[in-house]
Amino acid sequence: MLNKNYYLASKKIKGTQDSGKKTPLGDMIYEVLLEDNKKVLLPAKRLELQKSEKPVDLTTSRDNFIKPVASAVYSLLHEYGLQISEVNFFCQHLVGLVNAGVDKANKKRWNVEDQGEISLNQINSYLMENVEENKSGSAS
Repeated sequence: MLNKNYYLASKKIKGTQDSGKKTPLGDMIYEVLLEDNKKVLLPAKRLELQKSEKPVDLTTSRDNFIKPVASAVYSLLHEYGLQISEVNFFCQHLVGLVNAGVDKANKKRWNVEDQGEISLNQINSYLMENVEENKSGSAS
């Protein structure tokens, strides 16, 4: 729970609470209530990086989140000793994994026009709830 006034981009955060959900690595996912009464689910790490003490534009909010994530992925590539010749293939494969998850989730749960607002955590949560069906390969 946040004890002082914070913003998520330009919207004031009215409150946060534990959603009862976890990320794949076990971190808490918060339900964040914004000033327009919109509720969003955010992992603790994302909330910590994106919240600000004053309103910011969407580009600044995104940069505050994406740049540290990119640095973390870059560090992970070092941990596995990726070679220069493997980086492009890694990036292509990563985008392919994301797109496959989005396509599978869209076919099962969301309309295509909503896909821009779907988080990877929502997709993973949905797919994990339906893991047995996913193993059988049916994707109707």
